[in-house]
Amino acid sequence: VRTRGGSELRCSTPVLCPGLVEDWDATPGLQSAYADGWAASTYVPGSTPTVWPRLSSLRAGSVVFTVPPEPASCAPTALKPLFLACDHWRRAGVLRDLDVRLVLPAPTATGVPEADEVLERAFADYGVEVLRESRIENVEWDVHALTVASPTGRRVLEDVAFAHAVPHYRAPAWIAESGLAVDPAPGLVDVDPHTLRSRRSESIWAIGDAAALATRPSGGALRKQVDVLSRNLDAARRGRPLQRYDGYTVMPITVSRRKLMLDEVDRDGRASPSVPFLDPFRPRRSTWLFDRYVLPRIYFRRILRGKV
Repeated sequence: VRTRGGSELRCSTPVLCPGLVEDWDATPGLQSAYADGWAASTYVPGSTPTVWPRLSSLRAGSVVFTVPPEPASCAPTALKPLFLACDHWRRAGVLRDLDVRLVLPAPTATGVPEADEVLERAFADYGVEVLRESRIENVEWDVHALTVASPTGRRVLEDVAFAHAVPHYRAPAWIAESGLAVDPAPGLVDVDPHTLRSRRSESIWAIGDAAALATRPSGGALRKQVDVLSRNLDAARRGRPLQRYDGYTVMPITVSRRKLMLDEVDRDGRASPSVPFLDPFRPRRSTWLFDRYVLPRIYFRRILRGKV
């Protein structure tokens, strides 16, 4: 392994988990809109603190939200700012004065029927116009305009007051340059999605957002992947059968100010709740409290230390 600083590290079993990087070139003009201040997102470090002050202060005009196309880290959670803002605007009595649009890269938000049923009701309740199978193709940052492309054509959204526009993502370029990627773009590590082992070299493994695991990446997914990985590293050394990762992932989505659904599923979209017999697609206040106050402590004090 050669580092950017010029060091060379030798190892017998490399595990790749570099995460994803913003692909600003995929959306011309978006980075300039961020710099201009009328576009931002909770996904991009540095822009996160600006999102809520801008959204909560709006009283009229056009607002656009996007869900990023795959690959992206827990893409459906980009709906959180949308629903929190709509709930705030309704309580402030200004929701009817705002044109709220959502740009979805797929026909539905999650691809999981039970979850999408809940989300579609929320879209209708808040009066959100959903542009399906669409992506922002170009941003005219100086005139606050977005060009949205879909299979049926292009549409220009003008005079946008604010856009929570999440950039596209890709794996770091060095993965493809090392000959370990499925393809040059988005350049995910070519692994067996069940065993997490590289298809290119049996000594290399990969987990996380930059691995081609045929499931939506998320922090909850990584927790399960680490468990399978640790068992498989030991099994490979001992010549034993490898464990299988079922593609478990979790997409926590806040649908109102105090309600959240966890949306826990396996690779095939089947419910896979961490708490047995608990419907993961039902929005609950208790789930919101857990996500808001308990999960951050578990994440930083246990998950990142390998204790869960």
